[in-house]
Amino acid sequence: LDVISETRYSQAMKEGYESLVSLLGADAGLADILYEKGFFSAEELSKASVEDLVQIRGIDRKKAEDLVESAKAVLAESIRAESMETSKDSELMNSGENQENVSEKNSQKDDPEALPESEKTQVEE
Repeated sequence: LDVISETRYSQAMKEGYESLVSLLGADAGLADILYEKGFFSAEELSKASVEDLVQIRGIDRKKAEDLVESAKAVLAESIRAESMETSKDSELMNSGENQENVSEKNSQKDDPEALPESEKTQVEE
């Protein structure tokens, strides 16, 4: 692995672990156990089966169900937040495009030859 790939991998693993810790609150010990068992992030935990989780010492059926549901909720919120961010970016881009279109139309009004035939008569009147 090159240094950049290794750095990205380390960062992704760190973010995954942090998502587990934030999901579990103060229970960093449980986060460590889940991490050691191959659940490296809240996203992975959201896809876990209750049956897999109850195999881990200290996790009963109720705790497993709560963990999966909490992880799913965190994942849904993350997706919703990303979607809102994407919408804002899209709106900003569209706003910029609309501004360019307005500027283009304004410059065309100054040059009637650049206007479509349907708009030339409006400017000339």
